[in-house]
Amino acid sequence: MSVTWALGAEMAAFEPKPNRVSVVAGVLTFYLVSTSLLTVRLTVEQTRALLMAFTLVALTISAFGFKVGIEGLQSGGGQVDGLAVQPLLRSSTLALLSALLDIRDGCAPSRAHTGWPDICGA
Repeated sequence: MSVTWALGAEMAAFEPKPNRVSVVAGVLTFYLVSTSLLTVRLTVEQTRALLMAFTLVALTISAFGFKVGIEGLQSGGGQVDGLAVQPLLRSSTLALLSALLDIRDGCAPSRAHTGWPDICGA
């Protein structure tokens, strides 16, 4: 799975005319696969910094996806790089929701065992 997302995102990004929709989908796949692998393989103490970094990746790709999607909607054609805007906006929403849930897990007092730093001041 990791090889697939890496090759797909790389090819989409470095084509003569980059396909931004596929880049968003590839990086989102990286985020989802990486965080699920960390959940299964490592302890909370080992993953604390990586999970925060992956949350920032998800927030960044979500912001980029929404920016590109809104540009596509405003262009009048409803397309980005020859593809419909709707899948891009769905992927961006998924990335945002996933990141917000990761942040929520770090803020919930009942989930103090997750090892996330207290970023909410609770």
